[in-house]
Amino acid sequence: MGRDAVSDLVRTLCNRHEFLVALRVAPREKRALVETLGVSRSTVDRALRELADEGLVARTDRGYRLTSTGRLAASLTDAMLAAAGDLRAVAEPLRAVSSDAPLDLRLVGGATAAEASERVRSRPLSEVRDLFDAASRVYVLAPVISQPRSFDRLCEAVLKAGTDVEMVLEASLAEQLFPPNADRIATMVDEGFTPLVTTGVPFGLVLGETDDGWETHVVTYGDDGELQGVVSNDTPAAAAWAWETYQRYRADAADVSDAVRSERQGRPVASE
Repeated sequence: MGRDAVSDLVRTLCNRHEFLVALRVAPREKRALVETLGVSRSTVDRALRELADEGLVARTDRGYRLTSTGRLAASLTDAMLAAAGDLRAVAEPLRAVSSDAPLDLRLVGGATAAEASERVRSRPLSEVRDLFDAASRVYVLAPVISQPRSFDRLCEAVLKAGTDVEMVLEASLAEQLFPPNADRIATMVDEGFTPLVTTGVPFGLVLGETDDGWETHVVTYGDDGELQGVVSNDTPAAAAWAWETYQRYRADAADVSDAVRSERQGRPVASE
């Protein structure tokens, strides 16, 4: 089947999805389809002809029914339309991500999205901060930190709740974050926090394990470092993608735990 034929099939599936759904229940006569779907007789005639040409419906003594291929096509169309709906739901927050970033449909399926705005700039991060409190393990990719409160909550999770945290930071972020927070980060390292540094982190990623399973959050930022939104997903498929993505950037990152400790030890103590 050539590309044009495939395109025609996809177009037919989308345009005639309501007929596939109606015929999936039981065979129906044309008049019943007119009444059930609220369309004209000419529309029914045209739809059944298109579906029959693709081998998806057949005429029986009880009316028109789906063929075995038609039932598969109905399920395929359900999944395709659901995936398209999921993609549309997350499109705005992901608009800020570079086109060559390693995004995957596993992130999209079943996801929810929260957009940032001038009035509610911090609200999209509320679920991420709650995850810091609830998780026993957290893995983070951080290109920037747009709101210091998020880092504060992460610190509290390590120092007060004993959460096991690994964090891969963009090098420019580490240069800004570490000097004013040197003592606090060194104390976090003593408690098991692992800071790593690399370049080219394409978006924020938080993967955490709670009693209910794994949560995945992708955090996106504009060119100015301002928060754009958060895409959240608690499916195993999204967690698998998140873990693969985290490991990809972790593999090239340098563990700076010892450097953080050395910085604290080498700093002179102020005299009273």
